[in-house]
Amino acid sequence: MDATYRQLERQVRGYENIETFKVALGAQSGLGTMVLEGISEMFFLRRRADDATVSRDTPVEQVAVETLDRFCQDRGIERINYLKIDTEGADLDVLKGAETMLRSQQVDVIEAECGMNGRNKRHVGLDILTSFLEEKNYLLFGIYEQVHEWPTRAPNLRRANPIFISESVIRTNIALSMGEASGVDS
Repeated sequence: MDATYRQLERQVRGYENIETFKVALGAQSGLGTMVLEGISEMFFLRRRADDATVSRDTPVEQVAVETLDRFCQDRGIERINYLKIDTEGADLDVLKGAETMLRSQQVDVIEAECGMNGRNKRHVGLDILTSFLEEKNYLLFGIYEQVHEWPTRAPNLRRANPIFISESVIRTNIALSMGEASGVDS
């Protein structure tokens, strides 16, 4: 992960509007173990359930874990317009760490990665993700980037990227469309 982070820093060097942080987001702050298995896009934060599936000789690295609520509070970030999560199975943990921001509708749009069937143990299920977000007044907007079961070549869906929108965004868009429909300028 150190090499991946250094590569990121090199890629964005010179862009004044980009800041980089070497931190994982999770349900609680602390120290975590990043599993460096395969290519960097497949690295993931180890959970207890992973202990049986990760071999002892797989490289790992310790990493600071912070909640999204704390990360934003410490940096004075009051609103997130678009939150994209792709954490190889820990998407729900990231959202649990954003409980305060979600309950107060401070995140407008959320895109996550989820499993589309119960056999996919790598990703959180769409039903679980939907239930969690609906409790906080986020509704499913659409399902994108649908990927079939490539490891077994089965024709069923393995994962997809659902997008959820906040109730406040829905209300704002309804109000805008009603104003436009009645000829009121906004």
